[in-house]
Amino acid sequence: MSQTADRSTLELARSRELFETVLGSLHEGILVVSAAGEWLYANDEAARLTGYPSADALMRSPKGEAATRFQIFDVEGEPLAVDQLPGRRALAGEEAGPLLVRFRSGPDEPDRVSEVRAVPVRDPQGAVSYAITFFREVTSEVTRSAAERVHYPDVDFRMERDGAGRRWMRKNGEPIKE
Repeated sequence: MSQTADRSTLELARSRELFETVLGSLHEGILVVSAAGEWLYANDEAARLTGYPSADALMRSPKGEAATRFQIFDVEGEPLAVDQLPGRRALAGEEAGPLLVRFRSGPDEPDRVSEVRAVPVRDPQGAVSYAITFFREVTSEVTRSAAERVHYPDVDFRMERDGAGRRWMRKNGEPIKE
């Protein structure tokens, strides 16, 4: 029995190592939050995008500090309430789509844009146990899109939910063939 338990423990440790390696290698920030609001996991990309030197530093930061580091706006530049962020909506049980969030770290700093999405993780009874938030900076894509609209006013850069990712579309919804 002891050898079985040791083998299971070793396999679990290897699985966790694999999991950490995969999540740490992604180019998206990932943050896992419990239903009580406790941060359970952050990868290094999440730390970098929120201005922390490492995932450990982000995880050790005082509760709520990360949200105070930025001024947050919707894509049009209107102030965005924190409870409208996808992670907060997922904790409330909502299945929200991706959201483009403009942010800046100070009044004199340039605006940056991130695509933020989140999913609620439910227990067997359907209650939200966790929210997993995924985010990545898309400032250059949005800036390029804005510049292209000046030159090509009938073209729009849209988020597609059909698995195609991002692609150029005509304003009438017709995709532009590449």
